[in-house]
Amino acid sequence: MGGIGKTTLARKVYDDSYIRSRFDKQAWVTISQEYNERQMLLELVSSITGSKQETSDDELMEIVYRGLKGRRFLIVIDDIWSTKDWDQMQRTFPNDDNRSRILLTTRLKYVADYVSCPDFLPHSKSFLSLEDSWNLFTEKLFKKDHCPPLLEKTGKHIVKQCRGLPLSVVVVAGLLGKMDPTHDNWKMVEENLNSFFGTVSERCQSILSLSYNYLPQYLRACFLYVGSFPEDMEINVSKLIWLWISEQFVKARSNKSETHTENVVHLMNGKVLEAIDGQRRVIILSKYEEKYDYFPRHSSGIVRTFISMGLAFPKEMCSIISEFKLIKVLDALLIETDFSSVIPELVHLRYVAARIEEGLSLAKLRNLQTIILQSEGLEQPVDIWSMSEIRHVDIRSPLHISNPVEAEQPLCLLNNLQTLISDLETLHIENIDPMIISGDISLPNLKELRLTNSRIPWEVVNVLANLPNLEELYGDCAFFGTAWKVDEDVVFYKVKYLCLFTCTDLERWELAAGSDNFPMLERLILFQIPKLEEIPESIGEIMTLKSIQIVHCGSGVETSAKKIQEEQESLGNYELQLKITPYVC
Repeated sequence: MGGIGKTTLARKVYDDSYIRSRFDKQAWVTISQEYNERQMLLELVSSITGSKQETSDDELMEIVYRGLKGRRFLIVIDDIWSTKDWDQMQRTFPNDDNRSRILLTTRLKYVADYVSCPDFLPHSKSFLSLEDSWNLFTEKLFKKDHCPPLLEKTGKHIVKQCRGLPLSVVVVAGLLGKMDPTHDNWKMVEENLNSFFGTVSERCQSILSLSYNYLPQYLRACFLYVGSFPEDMEINVSKLIWLWISEQFVKARSNKSETHTENVVHLMNGKVLEAIDGQRRVIILSKYEEKYDYFPRHSSGIVRTFISMGLAFPKEMCSIISEFKLIKVLDALLIETDFSSVIPELVHLRYVAARIEEGLSLAKLRNLQTIILQSEGLEQPVDIWSMSEIRHVDIRSPLHISNPVEAEQPLCLLNNLQTLISDLETLHIENIDPMIISGDISLPNLKELRLTNSRIPWEVVNVLANLPNLEELYGDCAFFGTAWKVDEDVVFYKVKYLCLFTCTDLERWELAAGSDNFPMLERLILFQIPKLEEIPESIGEIMTLKSIQIVHCGSGVETSAKKIQEEQESLGNYELQLKITPYVC
């Protein structure tokens, strides 16, 4: 049954560094009730090759087969519902008798029996004992502390009502974690649980509903919005928040105050959205019925949101959407259709993600906050300079943003945004010209910067320290050079997340000011930097550092990361998490 811990157990196996080191290739795919072969193949290709490839299903299958042929692999297939689905899937995987492993999870016994073999019988997860349920409950709620004696009796009654289902225990713990730990609050939850009847699964549904009922009113719409996404779909948190803001469920951050967005992020960091699988299925059916009732047979005037989930749409999709005159959110990036003639006429848009093949004017879109555009070959620049409400810009190569002074010039983005779009918070750009990053760059509200294929010299990277509110810096094939020396006067004051991907030339990384160069760093990710000799030892002295993740780097990086963790533990700091995926030649 759902929520008993199958995926959690599989994830612990899959993430174990020792187990992963025994295999050349690893991949995780989630199937769910509605099997989507193409989505499964895309996930496999992404995991095996490290890149996303849009091609035919047959070619994707061949890429997977060749990528695994002759290699020892570990594949996790999570939440499979049908023996027919397994019959289709197993054709993709070569059988070289080399101790490769395929691990499946399912809630259906006949499926488990069908895919099993005599040497590896299915493992059935059982319900937790009352003692184990209590331990899980207190671990989630109190971490390493003990439950206050005044609450223990009521707490054990609450846990007993969960009937040993881990999902119910986790959700109730998350619910109580949002309340003041008083006897009256716990007693109120206990009384609610006592009123629930039915099977363990039915009681779990009631517990999930209870957690929803305790949400603040303005967060309920955010929660229900998740139901519009397909079951088990990986939802990008940043995208979800921008959609919430565009729907006006929450307000964007202002210079003077922290608003609802932070509370939404806090909600997602809790357990409320972590365990809504069963609840979301119900919402999906309801939402899909609503969508198909109104689209496209009924009046187009009521449509406010259109989000493509990769379904097949008719060729006349553009003309249909053009009738949605009051639409605020258009997420059609997965539809391979030119929307350049439609977008300028939808004057109420707050969020747009679409493909274009011709130049377009955005002058009428005064409310636009998020813009994501993609084109195959259009070289005409996109003019965003008249949009005063813009917050998030993602213009994908080969598109570029026009220079407001000389529109025919190539990308001149960062030099001009300092005065024309001072409220921009998130920026994702590809193939940027390093010359446009100057020492007087000023984007006072920019919090997240993602650079791809920009080849910026490391000495120019230091200029990004001038962004006063930058919290997240991601670079994928973005920087080049053999040495990154961060001078003593270069301080990334608010950077919490530093993610460096595919820096194949980097050999040395020096922090002249030690931990003071990154005083607020919480998470460091280094991916595929094979020549880097070591991580600066002073990284471990950063008081805020919570985790280091090393993927496919050299032995020197792995050794220095382990040394940093050991030194911190010798000082009594056992909170620093280290995860290493070894480099495989």
